[in-house]
Amino acid sequence: MVNDSEGCEDGTVKVIKVCSEFLSTSVPALETNYEILATDSNEEQATLTLGFPNYLSRKVPLRIYAVEPCPWAEDDLFKGVECGYTGGESSCTGTYVDCISKGNQINFGGDLGLDPNGLRI
Repeated sequence: MVNDSEGCEDGTVKVIKVCSEFLSTSVPALETNYEILATDSNEEQATLTLGFPNYLSRKVPLRIYAVEPCPWAEDDLFKGVECGYTGGESSCTGTYVDCISKGNQINFGGDLGLDPNGLRI
């Protein structure tokens, strides 16, 4: 699996600490995400070097806010996980009206509350 995933590059590991007396409890004592920094493996074991995510390397804001079009309307994102559309149409205009016509308005990626005549930076 390590070879198939090219060393688990850019992967994450979630470490969940629980008390053995409370395994039936759905709330863990500690839950932390780690980035996989390096991997080493042989036929018997895999060793992962873990580190905390660097939150300073994240894009801020995490997404672009726009009235329209929906960011999932791009050819490589349409019918993807975020879009969620599974129907027979082969393209999308990215408008909320188009999402409604496809019955997929719940997954519209635009921000309807924004004023289309608002300030652009």
